[in-house]
Amino acid sequence: MEIGHLNQLQVLYLANNSLSGPISSKLLNISTLEFVSLEQNFLSGMLPSNMGFGLPNLQALDIYGNNFVGKLPDSISNASNLVQLDLSENEFSGIIPNSFGDLRVLEVLFMESNNLTLNDDSLEIDFLTSLASCKYLAYLVVSENWLLSKLRMSIGNLSNLEQFFADSLRIKGNIPLEIGNMSNLIRLSLSQNDLNGPIPSTIKGLHKLQSLNLDYNGLQGSIVHEICEIRSLSELNLTNNKLFGEIPTCLGNMTLLRKFHIGSNRLTSKIPSSFWNLKDILEVSISSNALIGNLPPEIQNLRALGGFGSVYQGILSSGKMVAIKVLDLTLEATSRSFDAECNAMRNLRHRNIVHVISSCSNDDFKSLVMEFMPNGSLEKWLYSENYCLDFLQRLNIMIDVASALEYLHHGSSIPVVHCDLKPSNVLLDEYMVAHVSDFGISKLLDEGQSKTHTETLATLGYVAPEYGSKGVISIKGDVYSYGIMLMEMFTRKKPTNEMFSEELTLKTWISKSMVNSVMEVVDYNLVSQHEKELHEILALALSCCADSPEARIEMTDVTVSLIKIKTLVMRYPDDIFDRIWTPAVGILLSEVKSEESRFDITTAEDHPPEAALQNAIVSSSTLEYIQFINRLPTEEHPVYINAYFSEVMESAFGKRSIQMNIDGMPFLSPIVPPLGSVKEVYITNISASANTTFILQASYSSTFPPILNALEVFTISDSFNAGTDSRDGKSLRLCLDK
Repeated sequence: MEIGHLNQLQVLYLANNSLSGPISSKLLNISTLEFVSLEQNFLSGMLPSNMGFGLPNLQALDIYGNNFVGKLPDSISNASNLVQLDLSENEFSGIIPNSFGDLRVLEVLFMESNNLTLNDDSLEIDFLTSLASCKYLAYLVVSENWLLSKLRMSIGNLSNLEQFFADSLRIKGNIPLEIGNMSNLIRLSLSQNDLNGPIPSTIKGLHKLQSLNLDYNGLQGSIVHEICEIRSLSELNLTNNKLFGEIPTCLGNMTLLRKFHIGSNRLTSKIPSSFWNLKDILEVSISSNALIGNLPPEIQNLRALGGFGSVYQGILSSGKMVAIKVLDLTLEATSRSFDAECNAMRNLRHRNIVHVISSCSNDDFKSLVMEFMPNGSLEKWLYSENYCLDFLQRLNIMIDVASALEYLHHGSSIPVVHCDLKPSNVLLDEYMVAHVSDFGISKLLDEGQSKTHTETLATLGYVAPEYGSKGVISIKGDVYSYGIMLMEMFTRKKPTNEMFSEELTLKTWISKSMVNSVMEVVDYNLVSQHEKELHEILALALSCCADSPEARIEMTDVTVSLIKIKTLVMRYPDDIFDRIWTPAVGILLSEVKSEESRFDITTAEDHPPEAALQNAIVSSSTLEYIQFINRLPTEEHPVYINAYFSEVMESAFGKRSIQMNIDGMPFLSPIVPPLGSVKEVYITNISASANTTFILQASYSSTFPPILNALEVFTISDSFNAGTDSRDGKSLRLCLDK
């Protein structure tokens, strides 16, 4: 039976599948249908021109995330009971029908990310005028189309709208004064258009507005004081316009303001002291203006975001983004914290530790300028409903943190004890590489000293027993905190979760699960993955959290263990065709194709810049093995890589290196002494001796030595001889096997 013959059907939910082809006109002629959801498929073609006539009871039609093309049929308006219509993320084109105004009970209209336009000879957005008849319309999203028009005065007739998003539409001209009539607006976004002229003073009529986003336009004039009358406003973004004059002093009265972005304008005043009365503000960006004067002492009024200060975002004259940590001088421990952080970080150089660029210190002001981490804290990613870390991302992050601690404890000239390791003190850069931060209560151990004492308390739940009871700190205290964090990472349970008490802690909860099944305590987002590896990870975490400091494992051993687990995980991935991101090196591998038990590996064009490889210097003490391919070979399914030989060089490390190109990406393979049990590589068409081990590494430049991480270690089991290739005279063919 065809679906069109189900003449009693009321609800049809086929979302998130791989359906393809056009929609049958019979499907959209079932008069009893009330709810149709076809989003996130591969459906294509044009919508039937008469689709609305046979749907008198339809209340919701969701077809976003498909490949539909052509014009939007006027007949949609005949489905007069539509409450929700989502046409976004398709390839619709042509004029937006003004007949949408006939949908008198419509509440939600999403049309973003299409190719919709207006008549070439028109400068009016006709369909917006027609929507004034939709008295219940509350949500309107039309962003990322090709409207090429201006906002009409009639926009003020949409007085019941609560959320209006019209970003990236090339809207020209002024913001009409009538926008102040949209008195029910809660969120308004006109970002990335060609708007000019002033911000209208009538904007004060939006007394319910919570978020105003006008960034990346050409707005001129001053920041009107009438904005301060929108007392409900929590987010204000005016970045990248042509605004000039002063920052209004009345902004200090907007007690609900949490995010304030006015960077890249032409503002010339001092920062008003009243602004720093906003004790609950979370984000401030006033960079790239012509502001004058000193940072006022009132900056200390802001609520601390770090242990002893607030953190701001800034831009250096070179364009480099930085984070500025301003110390709260009203706290007694501030000076000690500042000195400790400066002493600890002065000589630290490691790719997994936040780098301090500069500092400023006088009697009235103390700050640290640090590298900016755009992805924020690990805590945000672990607990936010908007983010989700998969198993491999979590494992990579914990390897990064382990590498940082290994360096602090054993790799720096003076051992450093962090003393406050927790997810909020681990920051993630643009490639999701973890960087340990906030050394405000860290301790330096003098030569020959294995422990010291402190009166400064670390964070409850992560602190080692000997630290909390006796004030004794050592590198083994960091190991304990790392173990707690490792448990938290894969259970998504804080050690201070309300389910825990004196009788049941995170540690004892994990320990009990080892007897039965660790999957009972693992984060539900991971319950279908890698049970054996999760058992090993949590067992390792318990080894870090032994009651006696002497019984705890060393961080060097932790790093090695996690790398071994990662190697096993990479051997049998859940999906061979998934795109893989190797953040520590910054290579995106994609387009893995199966053909006669053979996989051809290619690299994506949008690989990150060489800056992603900074500070990842290969050393003999700590090698991080990042997989080059997403399936290790088996006897039945070997993996072949075609590479073209360039030259043999003498490296700065005194080792011979083979430089070659794989799929257009330059690679280096320094020949080094054997590093233990590794996989074999069979190579033909080039001379080398047997039983030689080398590391395959990635580099974005031809300079040597490279600044990068090891990708994989291979051993050549048999000798091989040179051959020729028509492109460059010599070639390599690598067959990776067990």
